Amino acid sequence: MCIGGLVWDTLAIAQQSVITGTSNPVVVSHSAGGVARNVAVMAARAGLQTELVSLIGRDVEGEILLRELAADHVQTRLITPHRSLPTASYAALLNPDGSLHVAWADMTVLEAMTPAFFQPLMIALSATPLWFLDTNLTAETLEHLAQHRPNGTRLVVDAVSVSKAERLNACLPALDLLFCNRDEAQLLTGAPKAVEGLPLAIALRNRGCRAVIVTDGPRGAALAADGVELLLPPPPLPGPIVDETGAGDSLVAGTLVGLVRGEALPDALRGGMRLAAETLTRLGV
Repeated sequence: MCIGGLVWDTLAIAQQSVITGTSNPVVVSHSAGGVARNVAVMAARAGLQTELVSLIGRDVEGEILLRELAADHVQTRLITPHRSLPTASYAALLNPDGSLHVAWADMTVLEAMTPAFFQPLMIALSATPLWFLDTNLTAETLEHLAQHRPNGTRLVVDAVSVSKAERLNACLPALDLLFCNRDEAQLLTGAPKAVEGLPLAIALRNRGCRAVIVTDGPRGAALAADGVELLLPPPPLPGPIVDETGAGDSLVAGTLVGLVRGEALPDALRGGMRLAAETLTRLGV
């Protein structure tokens, strides 16, 4: 069960070095996005039965997103339209080398997923063995779901961004697995910029998380869990980098697929890193 972002993405790739304060030539594409959506779709493509819980607007973008989820065999019965807010949107400008130049997002509708929104859904939610949440949900909602998850349901969260990671402070001790990048981990721990991934993962585990994965781009990923503290180097890329924006979601999805199939966490993480490397070499997820 993936709970959180379902987003209309607009991606613009600059055709030359970006010059601020003026018009820049770009190639634009539109696609489905959102961390929870991306993880649900990639897990479904890997053969898992997945469902997404989210809010959309009563608009064309929301209708397109629902059709595409159905085509990817993700269950959508718990996705509902908001009476007034538009579907969440994210726009990014990439440099010619595929790196992110700037991005902006309107996620207001996702913040309408309050604890009250989830009250009538709890019976349906309780039937699944794993909940994946993203921090497009508010701090109040994240804490509510952490407190009310059923016994035996694994709780996994992705920190999503530096601006939203702090929403996790109250529920860190309830998490079975936390995914975050180095910047997000530094925010959550208060550590200096010089602190690297593995010490950050260990520090977050000491705050109560049962397992923590801290990604650090070309430096790989650090894992701290019961009896395991290791730094995994990134796998070789199968081609040139085209788009960096979906790699983190791919790492999460690949790791969760491995866990659901019974792999040990280090092996599952290696699979997630391989999927992330493949994603870097193509547009979209």
